[in-house]
Amino acid sequence: MEVGLVGLTAFANSMITKGQIVNASQEDIYDFETLINTDWPTSDYEHFVPGTEAQCKRSCINDYFCAVAILGEGSCWKKKLPLSNGREDNVVNRQAFLKFRKSDPRTLLSPLVLETKKNQRTLILVGSLLLEDPSLRPTMRKVTQMPEGVVEVDVPPCPSQVSFTS
Repeated sequence: MEVGLVGLTAFANSMITKGQIVNASQEDIYDFETLINTDWPTSDYEHFVPGTEAQCKRSCINDYFCAVAILGEGSCWKKKLPLSNGREDNVVNRQAFLKFRKSDPRTLLSPLVLETKKNQRTLILVGSLLLEDPSLRPTMRKVTQMPEGVVEVDVPPCPSQVSFTS
């Protein structure tokens, strides 16, 4: 089975929330920051006339590749990444709608945050296993459940000074 733009669109319209895929509209995922008198004249990939603010934003928000929509003189230009040679000046006389991804920290965690938490758990686990006093080390059952996040990983106590005997 071939997955084309339909699969990409379905993926782009989904958010992963606590291991479940939740369908969301583009308006739930993205929003715009409006920049006045701003344009990136060399990054156009689509242009249409006539263009209103609502049409320009709607076209950009439903286009996975659109990073910015520019509205000026009744026309709309869609821009792709990377944006270069941007210009902000009173003579530009255009509005730029910079698309950005909304994020609700309660429902959508970035992969970087999840990876950082996983690495922190791993470091704490390794530190716990290296404790000098065996009674302070976690049980093997607890050790196997820590990486999956089933059991909370406690910060190990400060290591005691190593004493050397001859």
